[in-house]
Amino acid sequence: MDIRNQGQGVHAREIHGLGQLRHLPERWYAYTNLEVSVGPGRYREIDAIMVTDDRVLLVDLKDWKQRITCGDGRWYHGNLDMGSPVSKIRFVARTVVEAFRARLREHNEQHGLDSAKLRAPLIQGIVVQCGPATLDEIVSNEKSSAFMLDDFMRFIVAADTRAAFLGSPHHVDQRNPLTVAGSPWRSFFASFFNASDGPFRPGTRRYGPYRALSDRPTFTHQAYLEFDVEDENVSAATGLLRRWDFSQLDTRFQTETGRNEIAGRERKVIAYLNDRNPNIGAMILQPKVDDGERGVGYWEVFETRRRLKRLAEFTATEARHLAKLERLELVRQFLAKVKAIHDQDAAHLDIGSHSVWVEPPTLVRLSHLLAARIDDVESLGERRYSFLSSTKIPDEADGSAANPKSKDCFLAGVVAHQMVFDVAPPAPSPGAPPKWDRLVDADDSFQTIHAWFEKALSWAGSSRFADAGAMLDAFNAAANAPLPSDETLARLERYRVWKTQRQISAELPCDRDISANDFSESWMSHYEGAQVFVKMWKSSAWGGQQSERPRILDFLERADFLRVSPPPGCAPIRKVAWIPDAIVVLREWIDLPTLQETIAGRAGQLASAEGGLLLIGKLCRLIVDLHQSGFAHGDLKPANILVPASQEQTPVLIDFLEFSAEGDGEVVSAAYAPMSGGDRFARDRFALTKIAEEVFLACEVGGTDAIALTKAIRECREGPPANASLLPLSECIERILAPKSSHRSRWYGCRSRARSQANFSRTKAYSV
Repeated sequence: MDIRNQGQGVHAREIHGLGQLRHLPERWYAYTNLEVSVGPGRYREIDAIMVTDDRVLLVDLKDWKQRITCGDGRWYHGNLDMGSPVSKIRFVARTVVEAFRARLREHNEQHGLDSAKLRAPLIQGIVVQCGPATLDEIVSNEKSSAFMLDDFMRFIVAADTRAAFLGSPHHVDQRNPLTVAGSPWRSFFASFFNASDGPFRPGTRRYGPYRALSDRPTFTHQAYLEFDVEDENVSAATGLLRRWDFSQLDTRFQTETGRNEIAGRERKVIAYLNDRNPNIGAMILQPKVDDGERGVGYWEVFETRRRLKRLAEFTATEARHLAKLERLELVRQFLAKVKAIHDQDAAHLDIGSHSVWVEPPTLVRLSHLLAARIDDVESLGERRYSFLSSTKIPDEADGSAANPKSKDCFLAGVVAHQMVFDVAPPAPSPGAPPKWDRLVDADDSFQTIHAWFEKALSWAGSSRFADAGAMLDAFNAAANAPLPSDETLARLERYRVWKTQRQISAELPCDRDISANDFSESWMSHYEGAQVFVKMWKSSAWGGQQSERPRILDFLERADFLRVSPPPGCAPIRKVAWIPDAIVVLREWIDLPTLQETIAGRAGQLASAEGGLLLIGKLCRLIVDLHQSGFAHGDLKPANILVPASQEQTPVLIDFLEFSAEGDGEVVSAAYAPMSGGDRFARDRFALTKIAEEVFLACEVGGTDAIALTKAIRECREGPPANASLLPLSECIERILAPKSSHRSRWYGCRSRARSQANFSRTKAYSV
């Protein structure tokens, strides 16, 4: 039998069963690894869809090894409640039949002639048990839909035995046999079971209630790979899947005893810590489900949250937005988590950017305790640490063992360095352990904690902190020590271009007022012969002068960094200045209307549907480029986008830098931010989908294009993960604008404004 895989790979439990099914008649064919929609956002997996001579079988393959029993309509695999596989596959079969008949009606209406019309074959759902456990104890009314693999292979080929076990179909298409080469059924099935369209999508591997979001690992280790997963039963619940491959390890770990030494060990460690400190549950990624069989392909899933990011990813994307005080608080929170472990006389031993998780702005959690040293859990021996630890420390350079807590302190120093400076400490030579180098802080922004880093990253174990508690106390003492007031003031004075607000007004005369309130004002002016946009924040925006100086200095230094290294697609900053009662930022004046004005006037590029599509396509590329540079706008909306009239030019982003009172938090426009929250990058993507809806409505996109765009916007927002990509929208726009659709321009030309507006409005309402 020809088997066509439609998904991301075959699950290990299906390999044996599918291997046997290949021995069925060559004219038969099957589609594997598909998921069918059973409701909004809900999908059910189908292991195999077999097309035989007289029927279509939806097959759920099981590879269960423990005793199978039944009770109250549910199956139990050992002690695990598995629901009823028969009830599930029968439900899936009914869902497929409904979609199949609807598609068949469309097919027959298109072909018209009776000779070309097709009649639906029998579609059945069955369970095939490929493992050693028998089905003797299942209830009698489900035995007609559940079979052992050997029995199934014996009766399925011959028509009479097939009918005896599965029943006779009411109709068999003799004119158009299902399996004959050239039959119209072959092309119909290929279209209907196409994973890129209709009710089906490519199947993904499942781990308990979780399914993998991608076959691309988020972390790779010699012994395992890790992936993002999502719980299909709980909306928006995510997890971290660790999939082991013991065949890659030393042979002593490939035996059942050797595997059990490692498999599930982290769960024991976490249970130990949770038992001794109830608060640790909120500090460590908690286990959710694992592979009870603990074979060579053992897997386990840990609970995460959508906004949690590994430190490695956080540093590359969000850390650029952190203020100095936020970085220091992040280190405090991290050290407090390590201290909680040390307080239980335990050690982590695998601290690194892969095992530290951050949720903006300063929430920290830990993972990867599988190498932890804990008294009540059997130690794995020093040989275990050599391939699990991700960072080499000086104590181990000569092969000797390091004190567990001292090792944690060194690794914690490496992580703290990454949190503060966005990079790990450098190694003085290839292959050497990292070492503190104060040159990383060229302008001495973190001068007060230089000595702390030197002690934490000392190559001599005896010179390091004794444990994370001492480390945290020393950090608090150093970080809380303010820069000498004269030094902070001296660094502020570097931005002292003018002495008073009166002098600012004199040298930057107002050509046009833009806005003014109690906290800030902005106007158009001239500076060094060029037009500039001037924004001035008054002292009422920050309150106490003395206590706020470090925060003001941090803002000025970040603004100056953006002046020197302007983010792509953003209006360049020309000057950053400070006086005791004001902060001033000058950016290049770009004489273009905002997108808000363009939408209101339906002018410029929005005068046509094609122009609106091109504009959103350019904005998608602009945001992707911006994010790849490590920067996010954070408050994207039509008023913050300048739009040129020509389709050849690129939009420009403005107002990407904002100073607010400490108690007000980050500036966000609620109408363009997801209710579920998210980081600055997710907010940008969500905002662009909202902007796209407004643009498509204004430029009268309608018909099938509006339906396709609405679906693409929904995919961007829902993901999974939610608001993680603009690719569906960008690709949809590219398809619509493809040269092949020359008829589209005629379609747009002959539709009235009212018809198009109503069409997209209805589509938008449905999607949201």
